[in-house]
Amino acid sequence: MQNKNIWLGVIGLLVLAAIFFTVRYTNMQPSTVSSTGSTTVSTTTSATSSEPTSLEDLIKSGRAKVTVTKTTTTVQKPAPSLDYAIKISPDLSPEAVTAIHSQVATLSANLKKDPRSFEDWMQLGVVAKIAGDYPRAIELWQYASYLIPNAPEPLADIGDVYGNFMKDYPKGIEYFKKAVAVAPTNPLWKQYLADMEKNATSSK
Repeated sequence: MQNKNIWLGVIGLLVLAAIFFTVRYTNMQPSTVSSTGSTTVSTTTSATSSEPTSLEDLIKSGRAKVTVTKTTTTVQKPAPSLDYAIKISPDLSPEAVTAIHSQVATLSANLKKDPRSFEDWMQLGVVAKIAGDYPRAIELWQYASYLIPNAPEPLADIGDVYGNFMKDYPKGIEYFKKAVAVAPTNPLWKQYLADMEKNATSSK
């Protein structure tokens, strides 16, 4: 009988211990608090009222883990529309007009397959320049420059159109300076810049 009472006591203690550990484990489950932005605070809390409960106290006590995740948003420049109707100078011959339309169709088809083709955007800008559609040429070369920022060619082409064709010398000088900045060892762009500055001075 005495042995039976001992076993009942042992079983009772095991039950109480199981209840105790179950309650404590439940109270110690990690909880996640998301703050504004991309900061996540993970805390391990206890049911004891004497322990720190504010977020600041939890962090100071080492029971709160703060993880800051930095995210980068890349803003993409929209590509020029390939459905644009190119403006062609009336001074061009019918044969030249036909050739321009053919080139525009071919290059546009290429770009619809590969919108990031630097060469095709550059060539489409050349065709627009030959057609006399200077604003369109500038738009196309600006996008080519966006694709490859360290390429001096689109910057120099924009400077050439602004200064030598549209007679906007300040803009022409601005873009030739940009071409020199990305390719300072190339004397060609420096010469073009010097010529543009000379033309700007003589036109006053």
